[in-house]
Amino acid sequence: MASVWLADYECERAGELPPVCMTCGDRAETVVWQKFRWNPSWAAGGLLTLIIATLFFTRSRVVPVPLCDRHGGHLYYGKLATLLISSVVIGVIVWAIVCGSGTELHEATHSGLNRLLAIYVVLIGSALGVESVCRRRIRSDEMTAIETRLIGVSENFATALRAQRLEKRDEWAKCLLERGIRPDQYLAEVRGEPDQLPRYHDYAPTK
Repeated sequence: MASVWLADYECERAGELPPVCMTCGDRAETVVWQKFRWNPSWAAGGLLTLIIATLFFTRSRVVPVPLCDRHGGHLYYGKLATLLISSVVIGVIVWAIVCGSGTELHEATHSGLNRLLAIYVVLIGSALGVESVCRRRIRSDEMTAIETRLIGVSENFATALRAQRLEKRDEWAKCLLERGIRPDQYLAEVRGEPDQLPRYHDYAPTK
């Protein structure tokens, strides 16, 4: 699988991305508007850091994801699997609380350890399950104010995206030069300083 950087303007409307399925690389027949979220890496340091990151540092962007008919529901299946796994975790925790409420005093220690062990096993299994589901999904690995990095996309889509950008670069450069505008100067004025340009700005016109 490949990874691609998408600029914000490529995500504003359908048709900006090549008609190639992000999942398998076949011809895309539909576009699914999918919201991707991203938290900084330090958010995984614990529950408190996760809450802080979610409240103040989470970024999100809606992307028109091109998909073939076979993978039209691919993004929703991953969400459903994650929801089912989360439901199992909540169910086990509730079961442990309810079953422990009527435990006799002399059995409290033994039953308590069994409940803790059951919860631990379920949490570990659920974490592995969610990780497995996420690795099979197209997901956001990094996000800035002007671009999004998606990982888990097909190699064919990444290749088609690069080819489309190169083609647009030549057309755009010709149009600007006909108006007496230097493309590199135009980029700096519209997108900001050179170090703030999208990471693929080498695909954009330079002169």
